Amino acid sequence: MRFEARTGLLLAIAASVAAVACSSSGGGGGPSVAGNTAVSGFAVDFATGNPVSAATVAAMNGPSVLTAADGSWTLMLASNATVFATASKSNYINAEIGAIVPPGGATGVTFAMISQAAAGAVAAVLGFTVDTTKGGLAVYFGTVGTGYGATLSAAVATSSFTFVNGTNPVYSRTTLQSNQVLVFVNVAPGTTTITPTHPAGRTCTPVVPGITNWRVDPNTISAVAFNCL
Repeated sequence: MRFEARTGLLLAIAASVAAVACSSSGGGGGPSVAGNTAVSGFAVDFATGNPVSAATVAAMNGPSVLTAADGSWTLMLASNATVFATASKSNYINAEIGAIVPPGGATGVTFAMISQAAAGAVAAVLGFTVDTTKGGLAVYFGTVGTGYGATLSAAVATSSFTFVNGTNPVYSRTTLQSNQVLVFVNVAPGTTTITPTHPAGRTCTPVVPGITNWRVDPNTISAVAFNCL
């Protein structure tokens, strides 16, 4: 069975995390109002890339908005604040990102939402059960190559997996072939540190260096990105 994960979409998600993380004093992110700045983007289906409308995009302890027919959304967020934001809708697993809001705002921030059906298909291929009381992490390495991995301080009940050629899920502790993502599921809720591992002679640095403890929330997949060279 093939799970049609879109490799291009994986790259877009990692780029989205970088876009929010990178501070900018210029425009392009939208207007600033009373110390707040506009952060905008889209919610899309992870497997198909199609827009997800009427999803709730919410900043933790902050504003929320419903996505439009084209999946677009905009939130006014406090400049320089550390924010964890989620996109949620029935029949989907929540998608979450964490970032430090740049003063100039950000655009094109993509939430890739995994449907419960798609998650079930991956679980069936790999032979595990999704525990909705626990969370997950999708760790992006920002490079094409094999041998990139990560360790978490949180307890993980299921082995990590990746996608072979962006389509077929396989258990692995590191990335394989041309993939850039390693997925951890059934992670104990709370917070976790993420320590990247890499081949000899390579380096990995976090896209958001200001966050060291990443949230793990029930029924939620959080995206975390590294720049690996």
